[in-house]
Amino acid sequence: FLYISVNGSVQCPKSLSPFLSALHVNGSMECYPDGCIVLDSVFVPDAWFALRARENGSYFVSQQVRLTDPKADLAALTAKKVRFFTSSLLVPEEKAAAALPLVDETVSLEVIPSGYSFADGDFSLDESFLSKYGNRVYVSGSLELTKESEAFLPRLDGLIVRGTVSLPAGLQEGFLRLPAEYGALSVVKPGAKQLRNKVMVTLDNAM
Repeated sequence: FLYISVNGSVQCPKSLSPFLSALHVNGSMECYPDGCIVLDSVFVPDAWFALRARENGSYFVSQQVRLTDPKADLAALTAKKVRFFTSSLLVPEEKAAAALPLVDETVSLEVIPSGYSFADGDFSLDESFLSKYGNRVYVSGSLELTKESEAFLPRLDGLIVRGTVSLPAGLQEGFLRLPAEYGALSVVKPGAKQLRNKVMVTLDNAM
């Protein structure tokens, strides 16, 4: 071909990368090892994956492999000599040693501490959140606190938030006393409005 313009992303085996000089990409370009089977960018092996995986199978996961399904059989995957090629591995502490043979030493390792439940996504701190995940939680996304969340702060014994914790200024002091880790802290000033889940905002007289 003479010219291909891609307004997005390109994914290809490494052996093809030298031949893509006429490929103009307005986005990202990702090359994976030859012979790999490409899976979802975030992949969670379930109870059936070990049965379906190929002997000596190589699997490419561009973002993260999450070994959070309690029914995932890591021993069976190791016995089949399965390998994951990925950027990051998320694994509960009690399974970390058993998971290491599935990846190489270049993979970033994220460990969920023992006794913590895993919450995938963005959440608000309320009764339903604590009822489902308990008082020690590892959150993959962000966590929002409102004025009503103040009553639930004393019930948290441990909190890890990979994204942003957002909370009113009045709750900041109480939250900082918690045994918590987080990517960023966003404090909302009194009277300020929060706009969430909007791709675009128009600033007009009505707003």
